[in-house]
Amino acid sequence: MSSVGAAYGHGMPASEVLTHVRHRSALGVWEQVVRRPDPRLRPYVRSLEGFDERMPGPLRRVEPASTDIVVVVGWGPPVGLGVGAREPDEQLSAFVVGPRTGPLTAASSGVQVGVQVSLTPLGARLVLDAPLGVLAGRPVAAGEVLAAGVRATMSRLADAGSWPERLDLVEAALGARFDATVPPVAEVAHAWHLLRSTAGTMPVAAIAAEVGWSRQRLHTTVRRDLGLAPQDLRRLLRFGHAVALLHEDGLPLAAVAAHAGYADQPHLNRDFRAFAGTSPSRYLAARLPDAGGVRAA
Repeated sequence: MSSVGAAYGHGMPASEVLTHVRHRSALGVWEQVVRRPDPRLRPYVRSLEGFDERMPGPLRRVEPASTDIVVVVGWGPPVGLGVGAREPDEQLSAFVVGPRTGPLTAASSGVQVGVQVSLTPLGARLVLDAPLGVLAGRPVAAGEVLAAGVRATMSRLADAGSWPERLDLVEAALGARFDATVPPVAEVAHAWHLLRSTAGTMPVAAIAAEVGWSRQRLHTTVRRDLGLAPQDLRRLLRFGHAVALLHEDGLPLAAVAAHAGYADQPHLNRDFRAFAGTSPSRYLAARLPDAGGVRAA
């Protein structure tokens, strides 16, 4: 397949709203609209989100390590950002955070308004005018790395009249960019599909054999094109599956570990400390209601 789909912009997006949350309590007031993109974009775009929150005071959140590349375009006060052990000292309103093996801490004044796009590594490779290795593990101002056409669309979002209109604009801009860009090397795309479809449980040696490359070639090329080495992507995808199980199913931790492919619960606990900066139980206890995120310690 040479592109996402011919003439993407000539039809209405076949998208669906996953969640539309409105919350009002002593914690604050927030609205969140999350959309799954058109099926043609799903190898490249995980979700599109509009958000508007008004909290009674400053708030620090933690986002666990992830293979996702997150693009945030905000038109409120800047957000302080820090990856891993770094304090959130980078102040940005519109930014891109690359794939990372440490948690991200985001500190806001309590007011945030904007749009967030979660890209897969394949999608980020097509949308960004910078190699993913440059972004791995650190936030970068969106204007420095977004492709020109996508950047121009992002600059119009604050003036759009509604969340559906904003998300339609973003989706159309991404589709046009994907159609006009050379797709990733087929072997890299296949390796990513194997990693993602098995939630990180397929060994790297088996992926290399399936792709038809040596382990060294797979390691070097995937790290160059997708920002992290195959083994890091594998661990993060397995961890992401465990986080999703914790959020959605309410399973006991031992069952979560087993379902996500961990040898036992202590292995899950170690990954949580490395990737979320805390234990699974403390992570769950810090969750805000109604998709409000997770408070940082």
